[in-house]
Amino acid sequence: MGIGRQYKASTHTRLINMFVGLCAKTESWPHVLFDPGYRVELVERTINMQSGSKISPDVVAVSEDLSHAIVADCKSGNNVSAEQDERYGKLKPGDLAHYVAVRGPGGLKHAVCYVDSSANHDRLARHTRFPFITFGPNFVEGHGSFGQPQIDKKLSVPTVQEGMRVPDSFYPFAPDDEDDEVAPHVLRGLVLYVAERKGKARHPIADRGAHERILELVHPHAGAMSSRHRTRLVDRIKKMTNMLLSNEQDLRELVHGIGRGEEGTATMQDFSTACARLIKEHSHGNK
Repeated sequence: MGIGRQYKASTHTRLINMFVGLCAKTESWPHVLFDPGYRVELVERTINMQSGSKISPDVVAVSEDLSHAIVADCKSGNNVSAEQDERYGKLKPGDLAHYVAVRGPGGLKHAVCYVDSSANHDRLARHTRFPFITFGPNFVEGHGSFGQPQIDKKLSVPTVQEGMRVPDSFYPFAPDDEDDEVAPHVLRGLVLYVAERKGKARHPIADRGAHERILELVHPHAGAMSSRHRTRLVDRIKKMTNMLLSNEQDLRELVHGIGRGEEGTATMQDFSTACARLIKEHSHGNK
């Protein structure tokens, strides 16, 4: 998408990171939603509506200060489905009350929006009446009304920031992302998991309990996900871990040694070094 350094994750994963980054305080990324109090509350959650329909937004961010939610669907392609757009139009404030806390005496208001890139925006905008948050090479801007004057004003003009670097840690990878994108995050998770459990009882690296903990260590918003999406990510971590241990004899022997309690300084250093080497290999020097 032309922003900052190369980043190999799918465009959809990048857009999730870019939107979530707006709700965080980071130096290398605009924080236009963080300032008015928006925080991520739901990620990849299906919302059952009173109408009987369902929607599956990528992210729901809520501002307690404004008693307002932004229901975001990230669009990496060129089309907005009329059927999907119609379902989003049926979302009522009461539907969200079952998933996030209702704030303020007037209840929680919301805006549905699509998140896209400037390269695709004109084509996407023809198919919907909902507002957009659009990312360009060094800017972010809104199109349409979010039902909150403060947000409309903030997003009505581009927020320009030189040297914007797409964040990759808020939503590090999706279940369907390529191996080379997933591997570095899983390896970092292995290092964190082993360090966290040093000298304590731990699940074997091949055990699902370890994979679930790795997810929590590398996916900051794992707790905001549906159980179904968490399961898909844990399965992806399991697959990647098994592949790495099958292909890398040195790493496999170190993991087995650590599992037997061989946690001396040299062993732990060798393990960290092996993981760092593999991270570099899978990243191809692009990260």
